[in-house]
Amino acid sequence: MSKIQWPCSPINRGPCLTPCVVEKKRSEEGGEQGVSKCKALVAREAWRLLTVPDSLCARVIKGKYFPAGNLWDTAFIRNSSPCWQGISHGLDLLKQGLIWRIGDGATVQIWRENWLPRGNLHVARPNTRSRVKRVSELILPDEGQWNIPLIRDVFYPFDVEEILKLRIPHIPCEDVLAWHYEKSEIFSVQSACRLGLNLKFNLSETSSRSHPDGQRALWKP
Repeated sequence: MSKIQWPCSPINRGPCLTPCVVEKKRSEEGGEQGVSKCKALVAREAWRLLTVPDSLCARVIKGKYFPAGNLWDTAFIRNSSPCWQGISHGLDLLKQGLIWRIGDGATVQIWRENWLPRGNLHVARPNTRSRVKRVSELILPDEGQWNIPLIRDVFYPFDVEEILKLRIPHIPCEDVLAWHYEKSEIFSVQSACRLGLNLKFNLSETSSRSHPDGQRALWKP
């Protein structure tokens, strides 16, 4: 369990961490903590695929499993390879802690992705229909500032407050994926383990105690 086996590496001879292997290690590494660690380890590999897309392994996997798309939106089929199943298992946890740092907002989908740095990283979707889809549509293109009237019209007041706290870079730049639960914004197995345990044991409690402003009592760094 100390190593992750990459499917395209010639030095790897052992099996990958599939969901079945992860569950089997439950008793070997301390119950739920062992499962959380296993899931965090395969989440690290998914993180590498997302953040180092030009690596040899990332290019091989992309060419085989999602040549015309991206890892984030890929559908995982049941009869896929063990390594691919392991990445799928880790990606579930990774998505809970990933957050977009806003640059020009062109990449970030408002209603689907994490981009507000708080307990609940999503924005709440109002009952009214809105045509805005990406964060870039909330920014005044010629001024590089938030379109405050539009934001107040589209979002709930508690989300408006959080959005307006975000600073838009003076120099246009791309949006960047970061790990919310580390001050360095770089994924770590330790923080992912803690997040996994938090989600496992407190999901029902936090759901029942969810605040109207979308905040949840998740672990923070």
